[in-house]
Amino acid sequence: EWNLIEHLELADFKGLKKIESLNINNNRIISIEAGFFKRLYLKNINASNIELESWRHLDLDEFSTNVQKIDLSFNNFNSINLNNIVYKMSSLSLRRTNITLIQNLKTSFISNLNSLDLSENSIQDLEMFKWSELKNLTSLSFTNSNITNLDSFLQLSDNNMIRFLNLSFNSINSIGKAITRFNQLRTLDLSN
Repeated sequence: EWNLIEHLELADFKGLKKIESLNINNNRIISIEAGFFKRLYLKNINASNIELESWRHLDLDEFSTNVQKIDLSFNNFNSINLNNIVYKMSSLSLRRTNITLIQNLKTSFISNLNSLDLSENSIQDLEMFKWSELKNLTSLSFTNSNITNLDSFLQLSDNNMIRFLNLSFNSINSIGKAITRFNQLRTLDLSN
């Protein structure tokens, strides 16, 4: 048998003042009380594949300023607002979330991010990112993301911290000059 948690309410977690990590992966959550993630002061949240209907537009302001790692993969979002993302976040996974648009990107809010996974999405405009401001980004994954050329990564290559770049399972037909500017790159995945 599997856990089938449907509702998350603060009252259920009353007294758990030292909880730092919460994994609710693969549950079928119907509702999450407003402010739930913000009031628990969690550092690590795995809310992947919970299929919460009300999360069609994700605003990361819903999370506590303590959060360092969030995995929201395999949920179905239409858009994401990174305007008020927390300063301490070091890892964000939004793999296969059906995101096509990232709104209000202020990279100053994600300057501490060192790992970003946007794989299996079809983000329409990669050039709206101010990649060069992501000074701590060391790992970036765009696996199976309908990328056809690397020109949109030219600005990203100004960031000399990228050590791992995953562009596997895309439709890239030439590498171009963008890759040669990643002078800290240790692992490049262009596999199929």
